[in-house]
Amino acid sequence: MIEDTYGLKTDDLLSAASNLADALNCKFTHCENDARGGDYFRFDRVDGKNFFLLQKNFIAEEGLWKESEFQEWPLLLYANYSTENEAITVREKLLSSGAALLRSEAPS
Repeated sequence: MIEDTYGLKTDDLLSAASNLADALNCKFTHCENDARGGDYFRFDRVDGKNFFLLQKNFIAEEGLWKESEFQEWPLLLYANYSTENEAITVREKLLSSGAALLRSEAPS
């Protein structure tokens, strides 16, 4: 599984979810969880091969950063892929939509 973390400069979670859904041709589900800072969006492919989670980086209620090394990015998108080809295709779409690739991790 390849795991990427992207940053988005906007702090408008709903608008970002809509824009990313268009770019990825998917539908995000609105969710709520205090541990994720309240509202967030996720997409799980039925076959379990792709996963996307969009959330705020700063959890105001707790005064904590989800990813403190990326404080200049108000929103974070976590993406998991099962193959390198999927990762490349999705990365191109996300980078074209204004997301910045902050971290990429693949099993060694």
